[in-house]
Amino acid sequence: MILRINNYITAILFVIILLVFFFSNLNTLKKTINEYNEYRNISLYLKSFDGIYKKNMNHREKIIDLYGILLKIINKKIVLNFEMIKTDGFVVFSEKNIKIDNESISKINNKLLTISNIAQEHKIPFIYIQPPYAYNKVTPEVAALLKMKEHIVFNSIQKILLKNNINYVDIYNILKNKNISKEQIFYKTDGHNSTYTEWETAKLIIDYMEDIGIRYDYDDVSKVFNKNNYQIIPRDFYGNAIRAVGDYYTKRDVYEIFIPNYYTKLELYVGDKKMREGTFKEVVMNGYETMNNKRLYYITNYGQYSESVYTYKNLNINNGHNILYICDSFSLRTIAMLTLLNKNVTVFDPRFNKIDDLFVKILAKNKYDAILFSAGTVRIMYGKF
Repeated sequence: MILRINNYITAILFVIILLVFFFSNLNTLKKTINEYNEYRNISLYLKSFDGIYKKNMNHREKIIDLYGILLKIINKKIVLNFEMIKTDGFVVFSEKNIKIDNESISKINNKLLTISNIAQEHKIPFIYIQPPYAYNKVTPEVAALLKMKEHIVFNSIQKILLKNNINYVDIYNILKNKNISKEQIFYKTDGHNSTYTEWETAKLIIDYMEDIGIRYDYDDVSKVFNKNNYQIIPRDFYGNAIRAVGDYYTKRDVYEIFIPNYYTKLELYVGDKKMREGTFKEVVMNGYETMNNKRLYYITNYGQYSESVYTYKNLNINNGHNILYICDSFSLRTIAMLTLLNKNVTVFDPRFNKIDDLFVKILAKNKYDAILFSAGTVRIMYGKF
């Protein structure tokens, strides 16, 4: 009887949401249809219809929130045709759209070995850093349900690098062995890792580099990794994983913004062009902390997302190192911390690169003390090197 009543309530709520959506978007549908005049043929218009409709949609975010509340009420964990699941409060996407087979895994491994060999030819230490990623959030059963495959690639990378005695740092296992909870390591609403994790990653990188002979000033390291030396601004964070289910489907995250209280002076270069000079806040950060918008995507408040190559120069470091960091957006805050301890940090994101031999050109242009490679997802491996 109780189950039947719950089903009735669910059906009524669903119908209410549909009616709200329909009546609030009558004009939207009309406006979308009227935009046909801007297209030369019906085929092109039909391909663009979904995007045009979303652009004109009224109260879209509120309707999505209502949808998410309904999913939460009926305790529905799997949504979007098995493309997303909520497990232990984490919202995790499927990775089934990523093509991964034995051939692609072999190419990825060979690519990393080639980079390592080039670094060795230049007598530069090469370190692979594996950040925590989606597979680490879930059980093997959930991973199988979502058809996750990235762990297959990353396990293969680990095996091939260790077999060839290449420096390898597994951040998730280190944090796990320290009994750090998944709630601290990951965001619930986003694919990226927490600020805590990226902060710890930067510390672990410095520790590892010192272990292999790349020395840092003890006082500088102590200052940079003392949280009392920062203004820490917490902000509610709505990540990319809940865009289809709204802000109330699971608990929201808290994004921590770190701004040094001590003196800093840096420069930013995109390619050869100097873009900024000033404090850490003015150069490494992008000003999101001054904006009043609850849907700001704070991940990109650090670094230069969508640029293939850029360099931070620390003008306040006398004996720092030149670091080349090949990475994706999983390392943006880690990069920010490393700029405070190194003379130069050059970032190379192959996902946005269109030049086949850019990696070789970067090496020819600068003398690096270390090359770091970090892959938050396997998508970086398909970029041009």
